[in-house]
Formats: sequence, structure tokens, C-alpha cells
Amino acid sequence: MSKRATIDDKRAAQITERIGETFDFMRDVLDDPAILDEIPDGAEIELRTVTIGDHAYRIVAYRSESDRERWIARTTGRLDQDLARGRRFWVSIRLHSDVSAQAAMNSVESALKAADETDQLAHRIA
Repeated sequence: MSKRATIDDKRAAQITERIGETFDFMRDVLDDPAILDEIPDGAEIELRTVTIGDHAYRIVAYRSESDRERWIARTTGRLDQDLARGRRFWVSIRLHSDVSAQAAMNSVESALKAADETDQLAHRIA
């Protein structure tokens, strides 16, 4: 008799979240196929969704084709597209050796936060 592997609720939620992020990424690629022009074939990728202010952004990190120790991260889309404002961030950060995909995505997230703060300030002044 075989022994069945069990998955606890926490692990099941993590798997469900990652599947959702993968489908979100694929929707972004369908909206903008040029995203795949930047990502090398067979590249290892990491995905993250972050909320900045009132907006949720999707970020992808991948290894550089020419320098395997370099991670590149950029936004791929926004979950809550506001067509009236047409605002979309395209941030790309390259980090050199001894960093991880998480560090690259943290840098993009920081850039998005800084841009959002600047945008909010501009709207208050205007």
C-alpha cells in the first residue's frame, strides 16, 4: 500500500498563490508579448505581487542571459488598471552578483514606492 503525501493548509495556500501569480504573468505576456523578448529562453524566474498605495503591481525577476550572477527585475503589469489615468510603471533594475531574485524585486518595489510618493505629491500640489 502506498503512503499518500499530505499538504498542510499553509503549503496549499502558497501553491494556490503561486499558480495565481503564474496565470497573472501569462495574462501580462498576452497583453504585451515584448516582455518575453527580455527574458532568456529557459530562464529561472520569480514572481511577486506588491501593493503600493491603491495599486497592485506584478513583478518578475529573472537571471541575465549574459551574466548568470545578475538578476534583473521589472514590472509586468498592474492588477487594477485605471484607464482614465493610463498610468503604468515600467521599472527595470539590474543588480550584480551576490544578490537574489528577492533583492532585485525589493529594489523594483522600492522604486515603485518612490514613484508613487512623487505622483501623490504632484497630485496634491496640482
